[in-house]
Amino acid sequence: MKSKNTILIIVLLLVCGVFYWFMSQEDAGRHKNTGQQPFATAEPSAWQRLEFSAPDKKPVTLVKKDDHWQVEGMTKCKVKEEMIRQILTTLQSLKLDSLVTSGKKRFADYQVDEQKGIRVHGVTAGGPVGLVVGKVAADFMHTYVRLEDDQRIFRINGLLGHVFAHDPADFCQKEDEAKKDTKDEKNLPEAETKKKGGEFEKSKMKQ
Repeated sequence: MKSKNTILIIVLLLVCGVFYWFMSQEDAGRHKNTGQQPFATAEPSAWQRLEFSAPDKKPVTLVKKDDHWQVEGMTKCKVKEEMIRQILTTLQSLKLDSLVTSGKKRFADYQVDEQKGIRVHGVTAGGPVGLVVGKVAADFMHTYVRLEDDQRIFRINGLLGHVFAHDPADFCQKEDEAKKDTKDEKNLPEAETKKKGGEFEKSKMKQ
């Protein structure tokens, strides 16, 4: 029994050693900290257009009209506003503070190339900005990214792929959710709140 336990411990140590080596090799070319360089300084309300393109997903284009987001080409789609808020909050919080390496030859290694990268492009009041999201780092706590038309590859905090990899239909509310929202919008600002003498009195609901 002791022999089996010893073998198990040795195997675990070997696995940990290989994992540590892999992590050190993956970031072997990392440069020093570049400071808190934000991806975009625009406020969430300043974004006018968002485009996403991910492997095995259909391209998505979102446009804002009259302060409401729409999926381009899907006029009957009622967009999930909470989903848009999450994306805009993520973009605003991105900090390019750790430069790993640079050069087109390294794009495939970090999956920030045209074939495997997730392309994120947006238009704000200040102009267009773009990002290519690559693979998750070996520590499963960071993601590799690069800016559009830029050969530098950064490692940033957090896991980003699931935030931007979507099909157009993912942004649309289900039919029952859309009906609920429509019903809520049509609700009268008055409600029956109490009963006196067998009759309901209407009182103004506080807005």
